Amino acid sequence: MQKVSVIIPTKNSGKTIRKCILAIKKQSYSAIEIIVVDNFSTDNTLAIAKKYADKVFSAAPERSAQRNYGVQKCTGAFVMFVDSDMYVSRNVIKECVEGLTKEYIGIYIPEKILGNSFWAEVRNFERGFYNSTCVDAARFLRKKDFEKLGGFDENLRVAEDWDFDRRLRMIGKTKEIYAHVFHDESSFAINKYIGKKRSYFDDLQIYQKKWVGHPEVKKQMGMWYRMVWVFIENNKWRRLFRHPILSVAMLLLRTMVGFEFLLSKIKLNNNQLVEMSKNPTSKTWDAQWKHYNLAPFFKPNHKVIQEIVRCFDGDVENKKILEIGAGSGCDILSLSKRGACGYALDFSSESVKTMRYWSKKTKTNIIIKQGDIRELPYDKPLFDMIYSVGLMEHFEDPIPLLQKQLSLLKMGGLLLIDVPQKYSLYTIAKHIRMRLGTHPFGWETEYSLGELRKISEKLNTKIVRFYGRDLDIIQKIPIQIRPQINTIYQKTVENSCISPYISLSIGMIVKK
Repeated sequence: MQKVSVIIPTKNSGKTIRKCILAIKKQSYSAIEIIVVDNFSTDNTLAIAKKYADKVFSAAPERSAQRNYGVQKCTGAFVMFVDSDMYVSRNVIKECVEGLTKEYIGIYIPEKILGNSFWAEVRNFERGFYNSTCVDAARFLRKKDFEKLGGFDENLRVAEDWDFDRRLRMIGKTKEIYAHVFHDESSFAINKYIGKKRSYFDDLQIYQKKWVGHPEVKKQMGMWYRMVWVFIENNKWRRLFRHPILSVAMLLLRTMVGFEFLLSKIKLNNNQLVEMSKNPTSKTWDAQWKHYNLAPFFKPNHKVIQEIVRCFDGDVENKKILEIGAGSGCDILSLSKRGACGYALDFSSESVKTMRYWSKKTKTNIIIKQGDIRELPYDKPLFDMIYSVGLMEHFEDPIPLLQKQLSLLKMGGLLLIDVPQKYSLYTIAKHIRMRLGTHPFGWETEYSLGELRKISEKLNTKIVRFYGRDLDIIQKIPIQIRPQINTIYQKTVENSCISPYISLSIGMIVKK
């Protein structure tokens, strides 16, 4: 019976490494050597590994170097690579050894996702489409073949397994076994998952350049394959119809990742523009508001007003409400018409002129001030609510500005932040315009639900609720039917739980 060396790279893996190693020890195949290569963990990973593994080493800086070092130190005829948060089922190694006949060079191990949340179930559903595709990677092979290939490319921080798999398949055939490996994603959270993916994108460029023009790599990095074809090839589309809810949720998750990837590609050549335009100027906004005092109609934002009124159980009478970056003033004027004590602030002189024009035309009194959000002209808790629409996205670090706003709220007062929602067509179009230098509003960013939650945590506030408003695709509908479609959207999708994920803008209301 030939020995199998199982290589496990670790980095602060104290929560999962014990279960990972014990699952390997329970294999039906007995000739196993377990090697842990740790990247200088600061938790109890090393202590656990030394207790249960056969050999424990330390190596850096990334997984490629750790795995290569583990193979150098191993004594098995076969090598298997397992992540520290993976648990192999009982017959995995036995099936791998039996499956690696002379005609095959590598083995794929089907992966299942473990977790109790709905999104973990979605991830498990998604992962089932990837087994033995170009977005999978072989985990079991002969040691001599590993050495023949020169191991993992230590210049790659990410996609090192894809790179190794490409080279492996160039010299032989691969196959898939039936037994599974379970990937522990019990702590799965969308914002962490998206953030992890986002951190990989820049380094993926190195992998792409190494394999430029390779058809498999084009599929791996291409939107068509990753968003559509991988889910329907080889009759896999049947799974989509059998599980419609999981399919929709998976599409949403993939869309988020796809948007992040597109944004990263746009921003790679956008650094100079970002440095030039991160400080909003009154000149930019004077140009935007100059023509509004000639506008033939008064157009408040119905959703923002609806959410604010809802915060006060339908009655804003005598509530002191401040709108920062008030623009045309339509929203705060509408609230004042309902009895609120309206305050409006904007640093654009043209905006101030526009607000005064509409205040006079609608015969509604509000207190208008010209001032900068970075130096608010108030110094004590005065307001029941402060809100901004389309403002905070123009500041690289909004936290100090929001902290100042909180200081001006009465205890229990409310803060509303309305910003562009990240996963929309507008986001892509905006970044292209910024790259070209044609975006009329200067530099701006965008936010996801998870990113707004992080802002609330930093502010130490209690989230009241989120909402989404407007749908950019409606603006592409023929104008003759646009009002009817918009009405249907407002009465259905806009007030649903999915609205903050798909709408043009997203709002968060927090309590002091």
